[in-house]
Amino acid sequence: MVQVKNIEELFDQNKDNIIIRGEKEVIPLEGYRALSMLPSGQSTWSEIKEIIRHRTDKKIFRVGQKFGESVTTEDHSFMTWQDDRLVETKPVNMLGKSMIRVEKIPPVTKVETLDLYELLKHYSYESTYKGSIKRSELKRDDDHVWFSWTVRKEPVKLRRFIGIGTPEFEALCRILGAYIAEGSSSTIETTARKGASISSSDIVWLEQLQKDYYLLFSGTTASIIRSSRGTRKLTYTNSRGKVTVQYEDHTHKLQMMNQMAAVFFKGLCGQKSKGKKLPEFIFHVEDRYKKGLLDEMIKGDGSRITNRNLPYSDEYKGSFFKYETRSLQLACGISLLLNQLNQKYSMRFRECKNTYCITTTHNNYNKNLRSRVVEEKYDGYVYDLSVEGTHSFVDSCGQVLLHNTDSLFVQSPHNDLDGTVAFGTEISERFSREISQMEFQKVLEPLFSHGKKKRYVGRSVWPDQELLVRGYETRRTDAFDLQSAVLTTVFEKILDGNTEEAVRIARENVQLAMDCKAPVESLVISRTCKSFNSYKDPDSQANVQAARKLMALGYDFIPGMKVSWIVTDSRKTPQEVEPYVSGRKFEHRPDCRYYAERIAQTAARATEVFGWGEKDLLTGSQQVTLFDTNFAGGSDPGRKRKEPEAKRPKKKLDLRDFM
Repeated sequence: MVQVKNIEELFDQNKDNIIIRGEKEVIPLEGYRALSMLPSGQSTWSEIKEIIRHRTDKKIFRVGQKFGESVTTEDHSFMTWQDDRLVETKPVNMLGKSMIRVEKIPPVTKVETLDLYELLKHYSYESTYKGSIKRSELKRDDDHVWFSWTVRKEPVKLRRFIGIGTPEFEALCRILGAYIAEGSSSTIETTARKGASISSSDIVWLEQLQKDYYLLFSGTTASIIRSSRGTRKLTYTNSRGKVTVQYEDHTHKLQMMNQMAAVFFKGLCGQKSKGKKLPEFIFHVEDRYKKGLLDEMIKGDGSRITNRNLPYSDEYKGSFFKYETRSLQLACGISLLLNQLNQKYSMRFRECKNTYCITTTHNNYNKNLRSRVVEEKYDGYVYDLSVEGTHSFVDSCGQVLLHNTDSLFVQSPHNDLDGTVAFGTEISERFSREISQMEFQKVLEPLFSHGKKKRYVGRSVWPDQELLVRGYETRRTDAFDLQSAVLTTVFEKILDGNTEEAVRIARENVQLAMDCKAPVESLVISRTCKSFNSYKDPDSQANVQAARKLMALGYDFIPGMKVSWIVTDSRKTPQEVEPYVSGRKFEHRPDCRYYAERIAQTAARATEVFGWGEKDLLTGSQQVTLFDTNFAGGSDPGRKRKEPEAKRPKKKLDLRDFM
């Protein structure tokens, strides 16, 4: 499903797979695509390869225009149009320039039926009852969803399957829209009282929502009560200063006080004013349901645009609105939904109220362009995405197009370190002045590159001396010690210029694993294991399987702890693993071919440039084809391949040579 995702949240959800690259933490991602744009201007979904985070001492800027904003470091770029082509523009240069935004959202798959269990199943909670700790998890059958333990005699049940277009689905859209605008949810994490409520002075509206609630829930009641606040005071600040007003509170509340209702609203639409969001399924249904959910939201925190001095038609009044929210995620979701509806809008951040205001319009929202570029104080991580193909992605706050950073290698014409450093400094300053921001980071000697983007190894000699590995991860969360040690040793031999030794080490260790002669402790894989129900498919997770077997052996397991295992049968689905406990004899036979293949696969990423691919390392010999010169009377088969020599520059280099 389409998700409006906080990048920090996305990182945290996948942090079990962190790889350390110098000062950066990198997580390879699979199955995620980012909204992006092709050079032609056509929108597309592009594969996300990695998510990266690191600390920074660079300046941070909030750049806003009428249809969106983004907060970026000074060395990141916005995409703008120049001479009918996409160009990168730094935040400080955005004044007077128009952001590019993705206006036409690529098609997404339509949803026909919602399974609310699948949307909510990751939630569980613990509570104390009569001195005992009770753990409650979501259960389901073919008709309903409910919590496994409750103080009630009969559990509150939620309808599980809801078909798109049914009365139940229309009720779902209405009650969720109302909750987003005027609702609150209290789960065990926030208060002792568990439940949800929706407030309004419109009793007729609340009565309709009460009927909608009964269409979705059973075994429960919902009450409409009057607010006990009475007279209230409200103080706010506007352009004229601080204003205080007093009024009678005629608000009523629809109260749905049970844990199932609380989790239902929180899971689908968030919690608290800053945490509200649109339900993800709304991006996958027909436009009339999107508009229906927006209509219910507008009854709460929004307003239909009217100017009594202008003769607006009823149709116009019903088509355009203004909506204000403290939730950035909700503002981003609304902007995406409006783009799906081909509805123009403007968006601005109101600093005095710390809110986002979205206003729909039929005019050219960028006619009177006003840019805001404000430097902000920030002390924390900054995040980036590596996106395949387009190398760009959108900030969902208005679908503003951003460009992710890239690296460039330049071969120095100097043979000494001082001359090379001076050359690198001059190149970076000239490039930054004439084209785009470039930072001179390191001098590498020697450098080995596979020829693929962002995959290289080198010894840094300036400003620090270290082994720099990029793209060839020597330590992944699913790696084992022998695998990492082999790759590191292969790199060292390659950088020493001894490629034959590098290949020999790779071949010998592949054979060592294949013959089951590798020390068993060098084959151990370790990973953190969360609570089992936090995984989408726990039965397919090797760490969950290992944790369950540890418990069966009598060991304690606490969610969040690291578990270790050895693969014993990779041919099964899911693969079979056995837990490994240091100091305890491992009584199972490892899947030796699995480990040999893993080592060959890893080492071949470095050795294949010398003619030794994964299959060659596994068989112990290079494959020969009809087109090889040593086939059937060609050159001497015993003769070693001549390795390609690095070419030295024959002329004085200038900036054009590096573009």
